[in-house]
Amino acid sequence: MTVINLFPTTIYQTYYKGDLTPYVNRCIELKDKVKRGGGNWINGPYNTYDTYDLFKDNYFKKLKNFFNEHVMIYTKTIGLKKVDVKKACAWFNVYNKSDSQEYHNHNFNIVSGIFYLKSNDQDSNTIFKSPISDLPSDAEFDENNIYTWKIYKSYPIQGKLLLFRSDLNHCVEQQMVDSNRITISVNYK
Repeated sequence: MTVINLFPTTIYQTYYKGDLTPYVNRCIELKDKVKRGGGNWINGPYNTYDTYDLFKDNYFKKLKNFFNEHVMIYTKTIGLKKVDVKKACAWFNVYNKSDSQEYHNHNFNIVSGIFYLKSNDQDSNTIFKSPISDLPSDAEFDENNIYTWKIYKSYPIQGKLLLFRSDLNHCVEQQMVDSNRITISVNYK
């Protein structure tokens, strides 16, 4: 008997080891100066999508280099040949109490990422949805395993970087605590 694993969904995970405090402070400073960006989210956080690209701010150069380095490792690992790190953008998101973000993807890119800039174990999780459709009968399985997962929860750990194919649907649970959960989102063409 053989089980053939086809069409895997990959999420690359690594950690930044440097001090993040200056970047947190810079984002908080920018939040007071930069117009809110993004789409028409129902309970969306403040973000700078399309209003302020962190990769054009030299203050974030060290983080940009960290992201670029790991995008190259991730894309090489999964066999992607054409990811242009020069065609990347980044923005930050600030989740306050009651903020959330519904399922979405970054479909017009190749690789996307989430970096937990400021978070604690009480902050909301990021949830990735399986791209595999449910069985028509939504059959029940004997146990929870990698073949039956419908979602994958990523717990907020400060300094964690997640990279994934841009067409992978993901959301953020409602922020239940009164703290600023700050993430940086990245897209690569």
